[in-house]
Amino acid sequence: MTVDENFMQRMRKIQAAREEAITPLAETMATREDLLRQLAATDETYAERYRAAVSAGWTEPELTSLGAAQPSKPAKRQSGRARKRTAPIPAPASGAASKTEPAQG
Repeated sequence: MTVDENFMQRMRKIQAAREEAITPLAETMATREDLLRQLAATDETYAERYRAAVSAGWTEPELTSLGAAQPSKPAKRQSGRARKRTAPIPAPASGAASKTEPAQG
């Protein structure tokens, strides 16, 4: 076996151990993503039912005392419209040469 073959064999052994270690992580990542999707769906249902209870006459303090926490507020979605600037774009200073005029000198 040459030095190059020995090197490659050692590298493959190390790489195989690394690949073995990553498999459980990949499986857990898939499980986690599934659980996060389930949680999001459950949170939506919980919020709807919490609001229904409030509409039926329950107060938030009463629900809290029963162990029903206020639902988390959904993240605000940005609309497709561009936001307005809070500060105007400054105009070029007067007397400054424009980009189309050659510099005088």
